[in-house]
Parts: sequence; C-alpha cells; structure tokens
Amino acid sequence: DNVEIDVVLEKGDRLVPIEIKAAVSPVADHASSIRRLRSMAGDAADSTIAAGLVIYGGDEERTMQQDRFVSWRTIHESLLSVE
Repeated sequence: DNVEIDVVLEKGDRLVPIEIKAAVSPVADHASSIRRLRSMAGDAADSTIAAGLVIYGGDEERTMQQDRFVSWRTIHESLLSVE
C-alpha cells in the first residue's frame, strides 16, 4: 500500500503534506494520497498531520474536505498561512 506525497513540509511539530498537480481544475481525487496518509496515521493524524495543500494550475483557492487547493501563482501566500 504505497503512499507517495510530492512534498512534506515540517512546520513546528506538524507535517504538511503537499501534492502538485498540472490540472487547471481541482478534483477531490487529487488529494487522495494525502487522505491515505492521514488514514494510515490513524488517531495520531489529528495532532501530527496538518491540512494538506494541493498546488494546481487553476486560479481559485478552495477547500475540499479538509485539504486546501491553491493556485501555483499564490503558493507563497498559502505556505505562509499553514498552521
């Protein structure tokens, strides 16, 4: 059951999983690896894994489930606001 995450950013004591997609339209399935990682972490996920980021080629920022989809054009702002 391989889970591949493009980037994992360490922010304090939390991990921020990041997926990078070329698509211009966000689709919930783009965050499937992030959801699988969270599922594998079980109860520890709430305290150790922050909401994931999916960087994509579109222009809108939106949230699907607990993960944020952000444009590659504004990723610098999004990374600064990760908690």
